[in-house]
This record gives sequence, C-alpha cells and structure tokens, in this order.
Amino acid sequence: MGKTHWLVAAVVYLCAALYAFRVVLPDPRGRLPYSAHLTSGNLAVDQTDQQFVVASLVHASRAVLHAPWTLWDNRQCHPMWRPVTLGEHMFGEAILGAVPAWLTDDPVFTYNAILILGLWIAGLSMYALVWAWTQSTGAALVAGLLFAIEPGRIGDPTHPFVHGDLWSPLVLLATHRLFTRRSWGAAAALAIAISLVLLESLYAIFALVLIAVVYVPYLLVRFRHDLRELAPKLLAVAAAAAATAAVIFTPYLHTRDVWGVLEGRPGLLFPIEQFAPGAFYYPGTVVLVLAALALVDRLRGAALLGQRYDPRAVLFVAALLVLWTVVWSIPIPGTQLAIPSPYSWAQAHVPGLGAIRAVPAARTGMYLCLTVLAGYGVWVVTRSLRVGVRAGIVVLLLVAGALETFEPRISTRSLGVSPVAMKTRRLFPAPAVRELGRTLPDGALLDLPLRLDPLSRFGRMSHFIQLGGYHGRPIAACYNSFTVPILEQMAALAARVPDPAALAALHALGYRGIVTHEELLRPEEREQLRTALAAPTSGPLRLVETGAAGWHHAFRIDGTQQVTTNPSALAAGIAPQAAGRVAAAATQPVRFRVRNGSADTFRLPAPIEPSALVVRWRPLPGGDVTSERTRVLLPIALAAGDAREVDVVLRAPEHPGQYEVDMALADAPDVVIARTLLEVGA
Repeated sequence: MGKTHWLVAAVVYLCAALYAFRVVLPDPRGRLPYSAHLTSGNLAVDQTDQQFVVASLVHASRAVLHAPWTLWDNRQCHPMWRPVTLGEHMFGEAILGAVPAWLTDDPVFTYNAILILGLWIAGLSMYALVWAWTQSTGAALVAGLLFAIEPGRIGDPTHPFVHGDLWSPLVLLATHRLFTRRSWGAAAALAIAISLVLLESLYAIFALVLIAVVYVPYLLVRFRHDLRELAPKLLAVAAAAAATAAVIFTPYLHTRDVWGVLEGRPGLLFPIEQFAPGAFYYPGTVVLVLAALALVDRLRGAALLGQRYDPRAVLFVAALLVLWTVVWSIPIPGTQLAIPSPYSWAQAHVPGLGAIRAVPAARTGMYLCLTVLAGYGVWVVTRSLRVGVRAGIVVLLLVAGALETFEPRISTRSLGVSPVAMKTRRLFPAPAVRELGRTLPDGALLDLPLRLDPLSRFGRMSHFIQLGGYHGRPIAACYNSFTVPILEQMAALAARVPDPAALAALHALGYRGIVTHEELLRPEEREQLRTALAAPTSGPLRLVETGAAGWHHAFRIDGTQQVTTNPSALAAGIAPQAAGRVAAAATQPVRFRVRNGSADTFRLPAPIEPSALVVRWRPLPGGDVTSERTRVLLPIALAAGDAREVDVVLRAPEHPGQYEVDMALADAPDVVIARTLLEVGA
C-alpha cells in the first residue's frame, strides 16, 4: 500500500474528529461545545472554565506566533509576573492553535480548531505506535480510532489540556526504537516527543510517568547487554528532557516559593466503581474485549514476528498501576480488605503533586495502554486471515468502536451517558463590545466591577477574561486554581475608582483604560457608578469616555505623573501608629500602616512580588531588641500621601510590656517603612 494507509488513517481520524464536534461546524466562530449531561452547578462551572480556557489558549497561540518568551503571561492577574503559573500552562494546545490564530485571530475559532486537531493527532500518534509494533494496518487503524474517540477525550471539551496525551504514543514509539535500534535519530525523536508531552499539562506528564515507572525498568533489564551503547543516548535524552522541563516549570517553582501557593491541595481520587460498565470512565467494551484477546494470546506464548520483545504484559501492568493510583483503593476479592492508592505516598514525596487536585485525569495513561493492547487484539484476530476477510473484520471493529462512543443508545448503556451528546453555547461578545477594548490606548485594562465576593466572583472574572481574549490587553481579572494577594489589592483600588489616588495607583501599574460592565450591577449601583465616572476629577489624571456598547462603557486614563519605585518614598514622614495589643509568645497578624510620604506615586519595582522584610521589636523604655524576617506583599502602588494597611504574621516576644515595632526591607534595614506601638500581654 505504500504510504496510502497513512492517508486513509488521516482521513478516517479527521472525519471522526469533525463528527465528534459537528455541533460547532455551522458556526465555528460563535459556538463552543459542551457536554449535554452537565446540569446546574456543574454546568455553571463548566461555562466559566471554558471562558477562561478559550482566552488563555488564544493568548498563548498568539505568543507562539509573535513572542514565545511571553508564554507565561496570559494577560490576566495584572500586574502579576508570569500569571500562567497559577494553573495549567497549556503550551501544547497553543502550538496547535498557532495557525488558526494566525489565520483568524479569533478566540472561539482557535479553540474549536484545537479540539479537532487534538483528536486527529491523537489518532495518528496511536496509529504510528501500533503499526510500528504489529506492522498491521488494520490493527493500527482500529487502535488509532479508539484512542482518538476515547469517551473522556470527547466528553470534556472544556478542558482539552486534561486529555493532553495526544503525543504520548510517540513517546512509547521513540523509546521502543531507541532501545531496539540504538541510533541517535531515535534518541532525538524521543527527546522531541517527551518535550511535546511536557508542553501539554501536568496530567499528561503524570500519566506518562506512571507508565514509565513500569516500562523503562523492563526495557533496561531486557536490553541490559546493550546499555553500554545506549547509555550516552539515554543521558542525552534525559538532559534534553530536563532542560525542557526546567524552562517550563522553573517559573512554577518560583511562584510556589515566592507566593506560597501551588501546594497543599488534596487529590480527589475516584471510587473504583467509576470504571465499571455503565460508569462514565469505563474504558469501553470494544477496547476491553480486544485487549483481553491480546493478553490471552500472549499467555499462550505467541510472540511478535520480527520484534525483540513483546510489550503486552508490561503495558497491562502499567495500566493496572495507573488505575490503582487514581482510585481510592482496590478491594481484595473475598475479603473486607482493600489496597489503598499509592498517591498519598507520592504526594508526600514527589514535588509538585500537591498542586494537582484532579488526580483521576491521569487515567488517560490507562486508556493509552489498553488501546495499544486493543490494537494487538485486532492483530490476533486478523493475522491469519485472507486480505478480504481481514479488511471486513477491521471495518466491523471500526464501526463497533464508533457506535459505542457515538450512538447514544449504546454509549448510554456502556458509559452511563453519551459523551458526544453535546450542546453549544454562544460566548461570542457583540462586535461593538469587542471593539471597545481596542479604542483604548496600549496598556492594561481594568474591568469594573472587580469584586471578590464568593457567589459571583468567578462568573464576573471569566466574563472579563473572555472579552480580554478579543482585545488582547492585560487585565486585572484573575481566574485560576490558585490566587495571589495582588488580586485583593486590585479589587480595593477598583472599588475606589474614580478617586484620584486610585487612578494614580492604576496608572503607575500600567493601566491605561477602564471598561464598565453595567449588566453586572444593580440599578442603584449602575446609576451611582455613572455619576461618579462622569464627575470631573482633580489631579494630573482624568477619565475620558472613548465609547459605549450596550451596558459597556470604555474610558481611557489621560494624563501623566511622576512614578517612583524607591522604597524611601514609604519612609518619608513616617510616624508610629496608635497602640494595639497582642499575646506574648504567640504567632499572630500585626497590622502596619504603610504610607507614601513622597510627592510622587509609588509602585513596587518589577516583578511585583512579596518583599523580604525585617521586623524589629524594641521594648519601651529600653532593652534588648529582637528581630525576625518574613515576606509580605507591600502595597503594590500608592499615590502621594495615600496609605494602606498591611497585616504581617509575626511571633510576639515572650516578655509582656510596651514595644515599638518597626518594619524595613531586608536589603535596606535602615529604611523603616512602617512603625507601630504594641502592648504585649501575658
């Protein structure tokens, strides 16, 4: 067949991907898919998540095209440095979206194209792996389709990065070729494949690591006599993978260390019943039957012709390890005992796992192994048949696999719900609203109202972020797995607009525009905001309306001002606060009032992060001074004469009495930026 079988596979998988997301094809720029089985609260969270993901992916796709070094800036949480590190990086999806973003610069179209390309590439990757191992076009074709239309991949279009395993089959293929061919070309291919997986998400990486825990030691033992020749190539692959991982994840480590986030989230594992027939994470009857045939054939002693080893047993063990990891426990038949998941141990010993809540997303590793085994099952069934009969069975298996996923009456029995029962939502802002942001000068944009109340916070944030995907400006809205105190300070500044001091602080932070979203306000709040923004402002900065569209109004911040990043501005004219009271030898927050005593607007120097401070306790009227070091986010910006209170968690001295407590930057301990009087009680 030459290369024709690859073309056939590409066409089959593209048709499957288009059919899976057929609901968006009539309007790919205006419609986004979501699972029809979602209801109530889950549906609301799915929508806000999707708005965030759509905007994040289009920003990252633009960065891939124009400035890859800015990939860690997803234009959210401004003025935070590298805000992408508060959640999944999704760089792999951004690579898929680069061309669609270049062609259309449309967030919704780019997102839909990423979904379709993800399914298509996943099928081709699995095809390449199974064909290389079995040399059977039919086996590869069936396995590729089953992998591409895996129910979880289609059933959760809102989180494509969770199923970011589209390159994982190529990692197994390149590993196989490196050990069997021992060539530098195979080593280079493996380094590239691993890098592609690293660009996807922590979920895909974790799943692949679990497989590698079983597969790599097996290969090292199986090819132990070739290790002398393999060693330099394995070291080169490890070095390349480590370099890629360092580039991607070093910013995450910095964020964790500086902000104290990205850890401490308990993993939400699944009961094992979720993988039984009739449950959504059931791998599928077609996959399991074919995988069982492959294993039975292997137990009978059958071997692969022309291969140096048979991977079926080791892949089955890897699938079991993944399953064991993502469930709470595996019951021991005939007893009341169960084997607990090793994840708790791994979370305590593996850095970074504490940031992952959706641990069961690693189940993709189990599906990967089972699908490869299913490909072997097709090979077992068809290997001794005539070409015509073999082709007929392959077609029947393709149809059976497609029906189990795509036919609602069958998939509902097999999976509990139909993964391709989809609806669409129209998250397409009106053209006039989208253009509002573009009427503003270059710089960050503040959306109002920016509030942190728990009931409606995420809906507002995702709405602002969605609009940001069109105008492309940095925004204050922050929607992610973790958050930082910058958002609290931005909400406080937003609540004071159009106060001149708030405008001065916003301008110093790079904000050049404001967009109001009056549909999010009560009528009395709407009228109050309109009156405030229409009133003339004093000082060097003023608001000028540049446009309106429905409930949205855009304002630019006009004017200039002097800005300083010198901490001596906070030390000018400092005076002790009124006395407070704390308990002796107790760790508790102490409140300081930080004031800008200079004539210029103060802004923290970039990158805006918690500052290293030294706090000194001075007994009154005299005695030994005690000090401690800590890190606290100071006011990110203060207009001349403005002040903000900062809470610093400190351990009070053991001896009761009156104390003068001062605070200074650790690298400038003589420059006191705040002082308070405290009584330490028994």
